[in-house]
Amino acid sequence: MQLDAKPVLSLPIARYIGISLSLVLLALLMRRFGSYVVYAVTAITYPFELDYGEGIIWQQALLIPSERMYGDINNYPFIVFHYPPIYHLAVRAVAFLGFDYLSTGRGLSVLSTLAIAILIFAITFQGARDIADRHVRLIAAAIAALTIFTYVPVIYWSPKMRVDMLGIAFSFLGVYLALQSIKQPRSLYFAVLAFVAAIYTKQTLLAAPVATLSILLLNNPKQTLKAICLGFVVSMAILLYLMWKTDGGFLRHLILYNINRFSLAQAIAQKWGVEKHWIYLLLVIFALVIGWWRILTNYKLDDLNSIKQQLRNNKFALLLMTFTLYFIITTVMLINTAKLGSSVNYFIEWMCVWSVFIGILVCLALQLIVQAEIDMLKPLQFAAAIGLPMVIIYQVLLAPKGYIAPVNTVKEQQMRELLSMIHASNRPVLSDDMVLLIKAGKEVSIEPAIFTELAHTGRWNEQRVLNMIESQFFEFVVTRETTLDSECYTQSVQNAIKSAYPRTLEYGEYQIHLPFDWKANYPS
Repeated sequence: MQLDAKPVLSLPIARYIGISLSLVLLALLMRRFGSYVVYAVTAITYPFELDYGEGIIWQQALLIPSERMYGDINNYPFIVFHYPPIYHLAVRAVAFLGFDYLSTGRGLSVLSTLAIAILIFAITFQGARDIADRHVRLIAAAIAALTIFTYVPVIYWSPKMRVDMLGIAFSFLGVYLALQSIKQPRSLYFAVLAFVAAIYTKQTLLAAPVATLSILLLNNPKQTLKAICLGFVVSMAILLYLMWKTDGGFLRHLILYNINRFSLAQAIAQKWGVEKHWIYLLLVIFALVIGWWRILTNYKLDDLNSIKQQLRNNKFALLLMTFTLYFIITTVMLINTAKLGSSVNYFIEWMCVWSVFIGILVCLALQLIVQAEIDMLKPLQFAAAIGLPMVIIYQVLLAPKGYIAPVNTVKEQQMRELLSMIHASNRPVLSDDMVLLIKAGKEVSIEPAIFTELAHTGRWNEQRVLNMIESQFFEFVVTRETTLDSECYTQSVQNAIKSAYPRTLEYGEYQIHLPFDWKANYPS
């Protein structure tokens, strides 16, 4: 809207300042993206464990599909399957071509992260069509997409052999396709299939389908219900097949064996993942306020019919309503950060939602400059349009630059010696570094953390493992310096290991627990 009052700055100068600041921000984000790529490639090619959970995911990928997937946890080896099978099947399919499982799993996660960024770009660019010019949307969407490479949880987690990034990529693909269904109705059916894929990658990824389909039910109940029915039929068919193949073990593993205890201290401990990003969160809240103010003051939303009309004809209204609900649901789901054993991965989907709101805010600010709507009657608009890129630049500079994969010659030599030691053992080895076991040609005997949790909650009797330790069934036990006397093992297991394996060797951060009379061609 144009006003007659004299502008604070002439149109060319205002444009120059705003666009220049935005391009500086874009260049800074591109630099961060370049640093991320270097880090990701280094992580993909690192031959040893980056995260505790990588080894068990690798072991699960070796067992899916097989008769042992989602099997009886009372049978040795003791394996809990934490997630549905899509990520494991994808890793296995690529590895079948001759690639290393560990590098394949990490590479798949990195590619999924790049896909999320592309989808954020597409969602922001298309959804802001009604509020900004094309070149403004290009800049804003690019900034939105690149912000995810400044989030600590994304940088830290995404290059790992874990299921999260692929599942979130499916979720954002579903959202993108669903938003396109207003003009291309058939895309909603593909959106629902993407949501099904997300849930069968990680069972807790419910926020995207619930948020998106709830909003679309307001617009076109008949078509949305048809799509929901399709998703229900497909997901139930997969569920029934997996329940049949596993004698009911599929749901036992995903639900009964994955109910961890909750601890407020655990949630507080995860604050390092978001404590450097408070400015981003304030901008998201600001974007929600400005976005809804714009919708409520410019469009009639008095009844259901007027809401349907705006959802059908106004892409920005559809985008804002969908991502508002998406943000609310993912915020509520942050309760999962209190689960014992949780990590910063529970923040990732929530923070990816942030990026769309940041893109919306940048879009609105740049459009003010382009249309010369900054005048003496609206100084706050001028401050927002010029100041916003500067604030985001400060946040990008404030955020940690990332994490360097552990490339250390001395450490790698120690790890290779330990790997050789495990490989040469004649009996199974108990280790909380499960990547080492699989690389040495051994099978994971038990994942300590999850079975410790099951023992604490009374859902599993650990006596058989105690008997195995006391009888020295394992040739030796490998722990990190910090894990033996921790939540990774129950007190009874700790005592059994110390009693049956009293000798120790030090390999960097690892301790090798040996029987008193253990002899081998290794230094003691």
